[in-house]
Formats: sequence, structure tokens, C-alpha cells
Amino acid sequence: MLPPSPQYLFHHIPKCGGNSLRIAFAQWFLITYDYRERSHRHLEAQTPADFAQNRLDRTELRDHHLLCGHFDTEGAYLWQRYPAVYGDQTRLITFLRHPLERAISHYFYGRKTGRLPIKENSLEEFLLACQNPMAKLLSPAPENAGQILAPYWFVGTLENIDADLNEFARRLHRAPPVAQSYHVNQTSRPPYDLSPEILAVFRANNAMDFALFERAAGR
Repeated sequence: MLPPSPQYLFHHIPKCGGNSLRIAFAQWFLITYDYRERSHRHLEAQTPADFAQNRLDRTELRDHHLLCGHFDTEGAYLWQRYPAVYGDQTRLITFLRHPLERAISHYFYGRKTGRLPIKENSLEEFLLACQNPMAKLLSPAPENAGQILAPYWFVGTLENIDADLNEFARRLHRAPPVAQSYHVNQTSRPPYDLSPEILAVFRANNAMDFALFERAAGR
């Protein structure tokens, strides 16, 4: 008797090329979206509590489905929403991004759209407040990069997205994605200049995220 086919789940870390990745993934999977409804208009947004109470029934998904979500709010982190994925045959997928580039993109996207709330008044303040956001979304108790990434069947980086998608297709035993450059449509950014002091504090405060990115880039 053949073992059951694995399910696939894309853990979409915000501002790590997810929209471009989903275009590529759609060539191999039927995508099932599991994202919280967000809006800068408060009454149109789905609260984290409401979202946490409405999870999908994974038994209805087949091996040609890819479940995609951010899993980035209390009650709906991946280990809370679908804890079984760490012990069954689910193939977890994620892509990371250079921590500084990801943070800068997050800030300007949040300022422009209101979909990612920004409390800080400047990019510098935002960067100083940033502390390992990727690690915190990937693990409830991040201790080291190897431990955090161990459950993931495939980890790529935005910076190497084309080559990583080709490798992903090879692991699936499928044809490579249609030839094109899958890149993020960068949010327009006003000029900015970051001091060496800001950059040093950011690197120190985000050491785990840098370790994750470097490990993913070296896989």
C-alpha cells in the first residue's frame, strides 16, 4: 500500500516575495488561501480573534493543493492554527529575505497602504524597534537557526528566487517555472540615509534573523 501523498503549506513571511511566489506556485498547485482579511478601514478588517476561530479543514485538501498564509497573529501562528503540520507529512515551504531589506520594505509598504500597521514615526525608529520578526513567525521559542528551519521541507530566499524556484520544481519532479524573473514589485521609497549606528543596532537586535537568512541562502 502506498503511503498517503504529502500536503504542502507555504508559510508566507510578509514582504519576502510572496505574491511573486504564488504566481510560480500556481503552475504546480491549486492554491488555497488562508489569510486574515485586512483593511486600513477598521470596520472592514477581520480581527485576529475572529480569524483564529475560523481555520480551514485540512482533510478537505488534496495533494495538488497548496495552503498559503501569513500565520502572523496571536491565536493563528502556524503552531497554533495547524499544530499537526509539525508531526505529519506536511511539506512546509517558506522564503526569507535579507532582514534589512525586508524591514525597509515592510515600513514603506505599511506607510503607503495601511495594511501593515506602523506605530513608529520614522524609518529609523521602526528599524530600532525591529527584533527578529522572521524568527518570531517561524517558531514559538527560537533558539538557533538550524532548529527553527528543521521542520521546513524547502527554504528559499527572495534574493535567489529564480534559482530556488528551479530547485523547488526539481524536488517536485515537475517542469521548471515558465521562464521569467520572479521579483518583488518594490514599494516606492523616498530617499533615505541610514547611519552606521542605526545599522549596527539593527544587526545586533536581529541577529537571529540574519542567521536564518544566511543559513537559508547557504542551503
